[in-house]
Amino acid sequence: MKLILFTICILPCVVFSQSVKIGAFEVAPFYMSSNGKLTGVIYRLLKEIEAESGLEFEFKTLPYMRMIKQLKNNEIDLAVFYPNGGERADGKFIKLCETLGNDNMIVSKSPISSLSDLKGKSIAIIRGARYKKEFDNNTDIVKKNVNSYEQGIKMFTHKRVDGLVIPEIALDYYLSQKKFLKKDFSHRFLLSHKKNWIHVRKGLSDSIKLKIKTANENVLKKKNYKKLKDLLYTFEEDVVPRRQSIAKAQFY
Repeated sequence: MKLILFTICILPCVVFSQSVKIGAFEVAPFYMSSNGKLTGVIYRLLKEIEAESGLEFEFKTLPYMRMIKQLKNNEIDLAVFYPNGGERADGKFIKLCETLGNDNMIVSKSPISSLSDLKGKSIAIIRGARYKKEFDNNTDIVKKNVNSYEQGIKMFTHKRVDGLVIPEIALDYYLSQKKFLKKDFSHRFLLSHKKNWIHVRKGLSDSIKLKIKTANENVLKKKNYKKLKDLLYTFEEDVVPRRQSIAKAQFY
């Protein structure tokens, strides 16, 4: 009688983390590259969400409009930005959940008690930005488009505009760099508080969407974060995910 021996090979179980492609546009102090290293408050928030979710985030630095296009075309999985409508109103991607936002301030050369004080005044705003209907649709206020907050600040300090709209966190960041005088920015008017949203591509799996949404909620609750400014003075320290994963940075 022949005995047939069956050899059972037991292989170690290897668990691969799920990779999520993140698109982000570079603007201080939200998302920046310094000496080849990514930093900023949005980056820091996303790293905390990554650690909480158990996913692996791969970061791509893109111009703003290309980021929107790639989200529509399913070339990236996720991006964080204000839901402004316009090119984002056609339903080609999903508003997943709210996350941390900003207090948007109008800084001017004289005190402001209401938007009517800005009649005939020139105000620098980030190109394409929307803040509040009463301001956005007010044709009595002359809007001057700029490509960065630093550009707007320079125009203001050189008296090329009467004021600028800037998130409080961005103004505090630039003042901390000692490039500008704090006294020049003493007249501030709260225009709006606006939440950022986590947007994801259509077709992203329900399980990944749930992990991201739950992780975002848990991070905000555990750390008691109320707005992005809460991360301003901590973003220089990288969050170390449980898996000790390394963020991959790509620039396009």
